[in-house]
Amino acid sequence: MWCGKKNDCSCKDYNEFEIKLKCAKAKLHSRYIVCISIGILVWLVATGEANTKEFSSWISFASTVASIILSVIAIIMSITGEGKTDAMREKMEDTAHKLDSVANSMSKETNEANTEIRQLINQLDSQIKILQKKVDKVPEQVNKYTKTNTTYTNTRKNSVKLNWGENNEKR
Repeated sequence: MWCGKKNDCSCKDYNEFEIKLKCAKAKLHSRYIVCISIGILVWLVATGEANTKEFSSWISFASTVASIILSVIAIIMSITGEGKTDAMREKMEDTAHKLDSVANSMSKETNEANTEIRQLINQLDSQIKILQKKVDKVPEQVNKYTKTNTTYTNTRKNSVKLNWGENNEKR
């Protein structure tokens, strides 16, 4: 099967494929009908039946019947087309309502997430303040330790000698 151009099936979904297939079939059948009608007309002219007085009345009657049939088909197509348009409109309205509900739920969830993030930021701020207080107490604790512990001062002197050496101390 093909959609539109020959050997090109770039249909988005099955419904589009069906519509294109119906259009292709309608074109094919209309070509058959035109060819058969032209064939009958040529046959009538060739056999001499077109020279009779009744031929023009037959053509007139056939054109009247054809226009009545075509008008009935046009009425039916407009009625079915209107029904399809209504169905499409209803589907679009349903989709719009679904999009609205999704947008509302997303908005609620976003607000809840923002509230939770604000709470976490506040908790983090309080933890940072507690940690800052502890960091501020570190020099005080180090001073207490150095004053009460004599081994710290000896260790400090030895480590300086190891790091700098005796040559650096003389400078």
